[in-house]
Amino acid sequence: MKTISICVPLALQSVQMPFVKAFSRALMPNPMYDMAIQVGDPSTVGVHLFFDHGFPVDVCRNNLVRKALDVGSDYVFWVDADQVFNSDLFSKLLKDLLSVPDADVMSGLYCQRLSPYFPVAGMFETLEDDCTHWFKMNVKKRGIFKVEVIGMGACVMTGDALRRVSDKGPWFLYQHNYYDKGIGRDTSEDIYFCGQARKAGVNIYVNSKNLVGHLSDQVMMDQGYKECKKHYNKYGWPKAMTKEQRELRGDIEEWPGS
Repeated sequence: MKTISICVPLALQSVQMPFVKAFSRALMPNPMYDMAIQVGDPSTVGVHLFFDHGFPVDVCRNNLVRKALDVGSDYVFWVDADQVFNSDLFSKLLKDLLSVPDADVMSGLYCQRLSPYFPVAGMFETLEDDCTHWFKMNVKKRGIFKVEVIGMGACVMTGDALRRVSDKGPWFLYQHNYYDKGIGRDTSEDIYFCGQARKAGVNIYVNSKNLVGHLSDQVMMDQGYKECKKHYNKYGWPKAMTKEQRELRGDIEEWPGS
């Protein structure tokens, strides 16, 4: 018997109706069947739905991980309450995850809510004990590809991946770091998780064709990618990595601006 958990952190005081509608559609019998059949006989697949309300969000996420692992989850889905998506999101994510032999985490792709609407997926520029800084990914690349950094707004991961990151937690931690001659930048809880996942050898992939909307004053989806491309074309693509970074990124053949 396979066990699946769907985790929703509710850090906001209210939930927008577009998310409620999208999430409700995704939990209908047909989408749930399509998801469950990916891993076996749907009648033998257990699905748990977990919510955790409060702030900060890293506490919510850690509480949800514990709930998911306590029921022996084989797969753990994450959806944030500021996302909108098609009803087949869960089945698509799981199908993509299972299609890549070494994938431990699979994410859809969405943009940040504020201009220039960068895609929330990328590679680490540096990865040190107390400092993380990440690039945004080349939006021209389409399909499934390996990354090091994602948001947790629409993704699935194996329970084993969570256990490899930590057996007791925390899996998520909000930090304040400094880099680049003392200029400060916060490291959000999802970036922290990705850094720990990389150290643990957890492989993260994203499918840029599986687009998810990000709720702001408007839904950031296609418009987000157009604005991001416009920003890069105007201000230039991220600088090429150093030789050392390229060696560290052994699986990356090309990079924007290289």
